[in-house]
Amino acid sequence: MAGKRVDVKLTQTNDIGVLLNAINSVEINGQADFFTSIKVAQLSLKHRMNKMQKSRIIVFVGHPLEDDIAEFEELGIRLRRNAVNIDVINFANPENVAKLTALVNAANDSNQSHFLDVPLGVAMITDVLITSPIFNSEDGGMNMGGAQ
Repeated sequence: MAGKRVDVKLTQTNDIGVLLNAINSVEINGQADFFTSIKVAQLSLKHRMNKMQKSRIIVFVGHPLEDDIAEFEELGIRLRRNAVNIDVINFANPENVAKLTALVNAANDSNQSHFLDVPLGVAMITDVLITSPIFNSEDGGMNMGGAQ
């Protein structure tokens, strides 16, 4: 989501290996546009093949967010209204916690959206992710079956 444009790295899948490969392919460059990225992800979910599967966006945030909390809450309400769950992983940015928590709380419908804060100094981020509710919840992550 950084650089000159927003780029969708992976469409819906139930293969954790494909997901981890997509994470490894992310290049760090440019300035990130968080809100545009979420809107593009939501648009790609509208065009998914399996319309019966629940909509979920997983966001990895590794930079400080400049916008105010009210904008994050508004985005969360929009996601909840459109039945889109969001999982947010924050990497070593404690100043983002309040904003991202507000987003997840506003989007949360039946406790299906999650927030994970990965502190600075964690050596294996994949270990933290695999043991989190994002990858192990009943309706999301590794357990979300369906057509690809």
